[in-house]
Amino acid sequence: MSKRKRMAEMPSPTETGRAKYPMRRAQKCSRRENEAREELEAKLDGVQSTACGARQRALNAIGSSVAEQTEQQREQQRNELYDQLTEGAIVKFRNPELRAGRVVRVNKKSVRVRYPNPRAGSTCPITGEEEPDEREDRIQLDSEYLEQLDVRTIDDAADVLDSL
Repeated sequence: MSKRKRMAEMPSPTETGRAKYPMRRAQKCSRRENEAREELEAKLDGVQSTACGARQRALNAIGSSVAEQTEQQREQQRNELYDQLTEGAIVKFRNPELRAGRVVRVNKKSVRVRYPNPRAGSTCPITGEEEPDEREDRIQLDSEYLEQLDVRTIDDAADVLDSL
């Protein structure tokens, strides 16, 4: 059916009266929601930039900088994990998927972790060689995703899995 025929068959607004769809109200509501969201984001950005500026001024007053503070926090985190981790400890890390593995070696800034290979038992599609049972990766000690698991945490996880 052509557009002209369809238009001829449709009654005109003078015959049927105004459509009572609440379009204007819906558009107004949608517009106000968008404006409110944008306004909130602008206010939050202002507060955040004010806080960052105040922090920068305070650090400048004592002769330091944000970069130095961040590096000190990373160094502190590295030292804490370096002191906590030992060979054989179990850690949780992301590389890029979340995994759990056993610490093989602890270095000053990184840790070597051995974990089960998810592709173990299959062959490599490129070389055709057998995939190893375990993989080994190096994870940075200041990574926000590196976390040591203790026996209680592992037992709780095992209990949850058993209850499923």
